[in-house]
Amino acid sequence: MEKKQSVMLPLLLAVCVAQVVAPATVLHSTTKLQVAPGIAAVLAIFLGLFVCFYGYKLLRPAIFLCGFVTGGLLVALIIQYAFASMAWMATASWIGFLVAGGITGCLALWLYNVGLFLVGALSGILLAFMLNTSFGYRIYPSQPDVMLVIMVVFFGILFGFLASMVEKPVVILATSFIGATGFVWGVGYFIGKYPSGADLKRFRWKNPSGDWIYTIPKAWWAYLVVTLLLFLAGVVVQYHSIFLDLDRSKMNDARRVYATLITSDAYVMGVEALAYSLFKANARYPLLVLHTPQVTSACCEKLARFFQPLQAKLPISLRCVPEIGIPERTEHVHVAGWVNSGYSKLNIFALEEFEKIVYIDADALVLQNVDELFDRSSSFAAAPDVFPPDRFNAGVLVIQPNTDLFEALVAKATVLPSYDGGDTGFLNAFFPDWFHSDPASRLPFGYNAQRTMYWLVNAKNPGYWQAIQPLKILHYSSNPKPWEAPDRKGDLEMLWWQVYTESRCLGFLPGF
Repeated sequence: MEKKQSVMLPLLLAVCVAQVVAPATVLHSTTKLQVAPGIAAVLAIFLGLFVCFYGYKLLRPAIFLCGFVTGGLLVALIIQYAFASMAWMATASWIGFLVAGGITGCLALWLYNVGLFLVGALSGILLAFMLNTSFGYRIYPSQPDVMLVIMVVFFGILFGFLASMVEKPVVILATSFIGATGFVWGVGYFIGKYPSGADLKRFRWKNPSGDWIYTIPKAWWAYLVVTLLLFLAGVVVQYHSIFLDLDRSKMNDARRVYATLITSDAYVMGVEALAYSLFKANARYPLLVLHTPQVTSACCEKLARFFQPLQAKLPISLRCVPEIGIPERTEHVHVAGWVNSGYSKLNIFALEEFEKIVYIDADALVLQNVDELFDRSSSFAAAPDVFPPDRFNAGVLVIQPNTDLFEALVAKATVLPSYDGGDTGFLNAFFPDWFHSDPASRLPFGYNAQRTMYWLVNAKNPGYWQAIQPLKILHYSSNPKPWEAPDRKGDLEMLWWQVYTESRCLGFLPGF
């Protein structure tokens, strides 16, 4: 449906502009290349209503078409007047129109602000023709085109600059006006007595005193009223539609959340650095910091104070979750703290009030915006581990919470083995087909780039680490953590300390 809509707006804009300013050879060629006005009118009627009420949602096609029409008509006019006596002039006009239009349309998309200017300018040009037909001709009756040119230049530049600077409100006004104008022109073509703003001389005669008298059809005022009413209706509908979309977007945002977990006071510095890195990356969605009862109230209060200056841009909340420890039969636990809370991460699967959760371990930094992870179609996604590569690391997870799944995970916790003694090994046992599943379930390594790989390859084969592009999330897996060994600072540790130190200076930064 979207592809079909994107074609409609260019067609209507072309109809409107062509009826106003196109050279005759383009619209009514004496060769086989011609556009019947009746067909254009039918398109204007049906597409005009659509664009009037939905034009802003088709902004990029509008930008392309405005560039297309501007460049195409300019070249066609040059060809028409430069080769007026040539038999092949009409064909050359068409070829020049299409080729130059395609080039300028692409340039308008590439130079986005220029494209916005053209959209606004187009509506200003159409407004100039409407005003000239209504009263502009009276200012200079003998040469009505002079006033038309003045208004075209003035309103074209004015609305062009407004569109490039303000964008949304002006584009809504512009597309509503273009759609209303196109619809009314189409109806007027079949009903008749719709005056052409480019040919007002057809409606004038000279009285005995030598004064020019214009007899604009009275039907024009009815057309004008309908155009204005339709324009206002289009503006209201488009604004209402956008506000509804914003409300839906806010609802979706409220059901998406970043999450992390802290199970002891020892990780408070890690959580602070992670939260600040999300803040710096302009994360769109809130951060939920889960903590187990092992975390002291003093630590929670410290985190709450740290989060305060970030809240306006990155809402952050704390929530206590129950501990889920390592099963007693597990023998290979290489992190002592896991015994009491090693499976507590499973609590994220029970948070059904959220549609999607992007979980990030507290010993990680977000280096680039990763909001796109929420758009993953899979209900479970993870990045490969350093070894073996057909297993994933649970430091970064994209999940769709489900209480049934959570209960199944808890039930299997005492049954399935964990090759590392923690949640990564267990989750790999629970999702054994991850590597062979839907590609949307497999994140690139750059979303969970582990420090252990850097240690393995950087000294002799740094190209392996440099090949991780884009490097979105840096995971300080293994021990010691950067804050646990202040005197041990390699390149990655220095990066962590840079982010953490910056986070501690929030009160001195502009805007805080």
